[in-house]
Amino acid sequence: GAASPGSGEVGARGSPPASAGLASRVPTWEASDAFDADGAVVSSPTADEAVERAGDTARVGARAASGSSSAFPRNGDARATERHELIRSRVVRLDENTASSRYGFRESSSLVAATFATAEVVDMLRNWVAHALFVARFPDVAIVALDEATLETCANANNELFSERPRDENTLDAPIPEITCLDATRGFFQDAHALSDVSSLKNGPLIGHRENKAVFNQIGIVKTRVLSALLHANVTTLMSDVDVVWLRDPRNYFASGELRRAHVAVSSDCVFGFEPNRPPTDAFGQKPSPNNAEFNTGVLLLRPTKQTITFVERWTASQLATLLTNHEMNDQSHFNAVVNGLNARRVEIKTGDVFAWDDDVDEALLATIVGSYDGGEASSSHDDMSRDTVLGAVPESELFPEAFERGLRPRYYLAADYPNGEEKNALGDGSETRTRVALLPTGLFSNGHTFFVSRLAERSGVTPFAVHNTYQYSGTAGKIARFRENGLWAVDDAAYYGVGDKGDSTDRKFLLLKYDVPRFLADPSSAAATPKGGTPHAHIELMTYQVNRVRDGLALAEALNRTLVMPPLLSTCDRWFNLLPNCTQGDATFPMLAPVDHAFLVFALDAFEGGGKYVEHAFFANRARFVARSYGRETKKEARDEDGDDEEDETETETNAFGLGPVARLEFRAPSFAEDAFEKEKAPFRVPEDFGSVPGYEPLDKATERAIQTVKRGSPRHFFAEFGSVAAEVVAALGGRNDARLLVAEGLRPGAFGGFGNAEADAAFQKKITPLMHEWCCRKNGTVPHLPTPYGEEERYGEYERMYR
Repeated sequence: GAASPGSGEVGARGSPPASAGLASRVPTWEASDAFDADGAVVSSPTADEAVERAGDTARVGARAASGSSSAFPRNGDARATERHELIRSRVVRLDENTASSRYGFRESSSLVAATFATAEVVDMLRNWVAHALFVARFPDVAIVALDEATLETCANANNELFSERPRDENTLDAPIPEITCLDATRGFFQDAHALSDVSSLKNGPLIGHRENKAVFNQIGIVKTRVLSALLHANVTTLMSDVDVVWLRDPRNYFASGELRRAHVAVSSDCVFGFEPNRPPTDAFGQKPSPNNAEFNTGVLLLRPTKQTITFVERWTASQLATLLTNHEMNDQSHFNAVVNGLNARRVEIKTGDVFAWDDDVDEALLATIVGSYDGGEASSSHDDMSRDTVLGAVPESELFPEAFERGLRPRYYLAADYPNGEEKNALGDGSETRTRVALLPTGLFSNGHTFFVSRLAERSGVTPFAVHNTYQYSGTAGKIARFRENGLWAVDDAAYYGVGDKGDSTDRKFLLLKYDVPRFLADPSSAAATPKGGTPHAHIELMTYQVNRVRDGLALAEALNRTLVMPPLLSTCDRWFNLLPNCTQGDATFPMLAPVDHAFLVFALDAFEGGGKYVEHAFFANRARFVARSYGRETKKEARDEDGDDEEDETETETNAFGLGPVARLEFRAPSFAEDAFEKEKAPFRVPEDFGSVPGYEPLDKATERAIQTVKRGSPRHFFAEFGSVAAEVVAALGGRNDARLLVAEGLRPGAFGGFGNAEADAAFQKKITPLMHEWCCRKNGTVPHLPTPYGEEERYGEYERMYR
């Protein structure tokens, strides 16, 4: 299980996808009803209903096609809704008076889902709240406000976070949920001015406090102090970072099997699945065991027991001990040190074993679980937790055999502290505090690599409970980009999607690219032959080829006053913080869909030319769901199809792709010279069409695709540009009809678009776009750039092709 950044441990290529091409869109509004079996992983030892079977791809795919979280409005967005109050909020001080009443949380609460936030991450907070309330539908949700601005935002949540309830049959008549705003602005920081002394403006765009390690470590101490306060008030807390999205309610899962007897449950940095029969070392020299990776505190369940409280106190003390001397250790580093450090020992509960029964410990756990919500057959009861039941407990490998074999059950550990530093086994002699720790499986509590890169959940046919946006390369901007690419960003509004007050289009115009990638560049075998520390030359050429197409797209968008729809990026090699064995990390398979932050510095791309110059490759799918959810509207063509009328009507289809407006196509003619290398390709990889077989890709919505296809050659909205045309010639080719809301530029092979027509303008554009580019990491001697080729210079590919044939 690969270690976290900087550890030097790396992880493996894995097996082929179980269901290649299965849409990665996760069900959101209706999330809780599709996977009830694995949501609870039923507590009856006779029922093997732990997970949705991988073969049931049709049902998963159908749900995936209908699900989206991109339906949540920001303040001020005009909506066609029937109810104007979306959420209510209350502010609570964490003091002795409120602690005596459990800070106002209901006695019946099985847990409180909470997150921490500062003002600089308010959009990320909106996204977290949207999924916690309306996707996972937690009944008790709390925001721990670390500054006054966030506290005020939470207190005015209905106006500051959301304005109106989206149209949806599952939410229109639902009770109005309430958010608890926990005030952690005073008395929790070591330095009362820690946050006010550091602003995100000093750290660059969308980077913020995390890059200031001294401040970030103070936030970690606040985190553990707040957790301690909640635990002392007998509140079971599910704490997650603000860059987590919740896709399903995990309460039944937490009440199942040995997991219901854990004091602490925590997510993992492992980039592999948790299948029990993996070899210690795979064919690429990687070590798949979760024991080799850090525990990640981005998702953390804490039950209010003596053991948990002692554990959190030690966690806080560990942070305080190094606060002024070691800024490299953050709260997660200290968590791992407390679980398995100098004065602690961690022992894994082996397959086939269960936690040993302890009267005091298990009676205390019982008190935290019995008051759980009425969640059906999987909710706990006193009988479920009885001593007789546990003495005859069935191991999880037998209780949930399918889930266990598929790596969808936790790993379990005993962590013991030794105040005097004695060297003892963690099973102990009774003088130590033993904490039961559950490590949550990456297949259900995904990290940034398993979800966005290796696509573990999609290939397994299972919707995770949560996704933590880790392992990316462009700060907060990169995280937002990944959420957008995967339909998990709930913040974008009508203006972003180019939609007017009534669901019609605005003046915003878009540019979509279509082009071919030479098959020898798309072939992953060349990159797979790259030794650890070597340079994957064919992959670098592939990325350079695609960077050049994005270069063309940005240039055309500038010339035509349009917004570029970022094309999906094909990759034959992973990107990592350390050296990669055979281009592989974790369970990734190739070719794969690369996140945009693998190739671009997203915060620079977002700010390019003042911002708003591009949207994600999944934009039209996200837009279609946004319009349907917000305005209850489909295209006229789709409504007619439902009535059985299959007649084509080009004009209506062109102009009614979810209010998009007219669509046009611009085709760059092929070059006349016969020796063109790309003409010799018998089966190039077509972008975006051939991405249909690549996990993670979401195609255009049907209405937009139909609108494009109906604009055929000979149509008044089909235009040609000669090979090598420059910007002015492209404008002339459109004949003054650049009014289409969507323009599709096709045939963008190397040299098809010739730039701006003069050396000075070409050089100026090259200077503007070069800072947008990321580098590939890592070879033995550092990183490798994949920079755009300047206009006026010939693009050359295939230099390394002969080396691999």
